[in-house]
Amino acid sequence: GEVSNLRLKCPDDEETYADVEVDLSTVQVQVEKGHNPKIELTDDMGLIMAYPSIDSFSNSGITDITAHNMLDVISSCIYQVYDKKGEEVFDAKDQTKEELIEFVEQLNTTQFRVVQNFFDTMPKLKHVVKVENPKTKVTSDVLLQGLSDFFG
Repeated sequence: GEVSNLRLKCPDDEETYADVEVDLSTVQVQVEKGHNPKIELTDDMGLIMAYPSIDSFSNSGITDITAHNMLDVISSCIYQVYDKKGEEVFDAKDQTKEELIEFVEQLNTTQFRVVQNFFDTMPKLKHVVKVENPKTKVTSDVLLQGLSDFFG
């Protein structure tokens, strides 16, 4: 449906929960300025990234992005690697998971930060809802962000 019923912790006392209805038709995807799925690693080489999907996480057993599985997440989001300013293009689907992880492991610190920026700035679901604490009657704003906040 177009409405999601959530049970949120009230920020004013951090213990009471309130039921909130969120009209999903009013929720907007927020895209940060400067976001680009094309990542230049050098003057000649770069990546085209794909956004992580629920299927990509469930198929790989990843439930949350952590320092431990970051290489898996990054490698699963590579769509293409190009070299020689695009004269050579390698589709990630034609590479093994191990080859992609090895490629990511060989990135230098600057290159890794540029890849990380793709994830930091990728489009996100964000929406602020008003929550009234049933005990204190205090109304607070709560930021919902990401799929798990809207449907979890």
